[in-house]
Amino acid sequence: MHVMLLLSPNGTPTLPHPALPKRIAFLRGHGLQVTQHDLNIEMFETVQTRCNIERMLDRLRREYGSHAERRSLRRIAPPRDLVVQALHSGPVSAARIDRAKKALRCPAFFDGLSAQEALTTVVEALQIASLPFFRRRSRLGRIVRRERLIACALF
Repeated sequence: MHVMLLLSPNGTPTLPHPALPKRIAFLRGHGLQVTQHDLNIEMFETVQTRCNIERMLDRLRREYGSHAERRSLRRIAPPRDLVVQALHSGPVSAARIDRAKKALRCPAFFDGLSAQEALTTVVEALQIASLPFFRRRSRLGRIVRRERLIACALF
């Protein structure tokens, strides 16, 4: 029997959830073939790109204006100060995101100052990427079905 375990995109990609390797080891120890798929890393790689951050900033500018001078027409919108901050610091975060991702994957991660700067950039970029979708429901189920990933035993 072949089992696929999926890690949902809900945490930091620098620290995978410890339950997944434990479950994989348990299942393999009982003779099952196990494949893991980390949707957290895939989401990180898709969302945390310079191109995507710049696209989200453009979306914010269209909705709120270049300096967040307009109010959103949405019933539930992010606080204005978050939009102002994103529009102000967003271009810098977009320019730094690729370097920050590299820093999280190399020995520089263990240098306190480099790691802190990289993590700060990642958090800022994720916040910018999520602002246009403030308080909207996740569509992970549709993404999983579309990619034909099956979170069950495969025979």
